[in-house]
Amino acid sequence: MSLIKSPMKSYFLLLVISITLITFACKKNKENPAPSNDYPSIIDEYIALNYAGFTTYNVELEAGREYEVTLCDGNILVFDLSGIFMRERLGGEPFGDPANCPDSLLTRADLALIIRVKNKAGNNVSSVKKGEEFTYEIIVSNAGPANASSVNVTSVFPVSNLEFIASDGFYDEFSSKWKVGAIAKGTSQKLVITAKGIEIGGTTLSAEVMQAEPKDSDSPHGNGILEEDDQYEVAIGITE
Repeated sequence: MSLIKSPMKSYFLLLVISITLITFACKKNKENPAPSNDYPSIIDEYIALNYAGFTTYNVELEAGREYEVTLCDGNILVFDLSGIFMRERLGGEPFGDPANCPDSLLTRADLALIIRVKNKAGNNVSSVKKGEEFTYEIIVSNAGPANASSVNVTSVFPVSNLEFIASDGFYDEFSSKWKVGAIAKGTSQKLVITAKGIEIGGTTLSAEVMQAEPKDSDSPHGNGILEEDDQYEVAIGITE
């Protein structure tokens, strides 16, 4: 009996072998660290935007699941396979020379500011009667992760509508400055100003963090941008 060779069978066998080799090669590549130039470019874009000054870092593909970027201060940024930022954590050995490393978000303080207006009974209000005393509280909180120091807040007192009575902190109504000082991470400082309405109409109470150490993680101080969380204003009406 003679053996007849089938071209279709040979082609099918070659296709199966090719697919097997390709699959093996992909798995092997995913198990190895990614080459320094073989990762999504948006990782570089993210670092340039959020970590200005970080020009030296190491990128590795971990277990084929995520990219780990080790910064020069030892902190590690984790990205998914498409290059989307996932989280930041304290790392181990710094990459490069830490002496030439700029500050990272983990060494910054995140300050936020709000204003609350209250009547004598302690209730939140949006208007008071002429001649009635009330208080407004300026509260600055620090979400961390670093402690904040040398914190200064500016709050212009509206003398055209209000009369200044007193304050319980280092606030100067003439210079409009409140010397807050230090705010530990996870805590807040509060200034209570007592005032009285003297002219019927509306006025605005505002405040902004003008200075603090270290830098804020999401809002540069003293830039006058109301949408940021370190500046706040509230309208109050003076009625009959």
